[in-house]
Amino acid sequence: MFVPYRYLVRVEVVYGNHDGRNSTSLEFDLHLGPNYWDTVSVAGINQVWEAVFVAWAGWAPVCLVNTGGGTPFVSVVELRQLPGALYPPVTENQALSKYDRQNMGTNNSITRSVRHHSFLPCFFL
Repeated sequence: MFVPYRYLVRVEVVYGNHDGRNSTSLEFDLHLGPNYWDTVSVAGINQVWEAVFVAWAGWAPVCLVNTGGGTPFVSVVELRQLPGALYPPVTENQALSKYDRQNMGTNNSITRSVRHHSFLPCFFL
């Protein structure tokens, strides 16, 4: 029997001219299963997308969707199971997607900084 758990998924995209095209206009969509998550527009910098969701199967369906703007790719996909008490609004029908991250700590590189994450709800049909 499958027990649904909440997960944090982090997708990181770093375009390093792997295709030899030196492109700055690559674009594709991210989906959690069949549900739209966000559009990736590669701008030549390190970009990160994060979402909290409830897995509705025994696997995590992170999908890259080719929208005609170049071949989709990711550099890193991280998946972390979260304790049940975290993010109670997240259900099988609603996920949270990060829209902002702010460094709330010091500028001193020796001290580990504290980060504040802001999430927006995403409703699934």
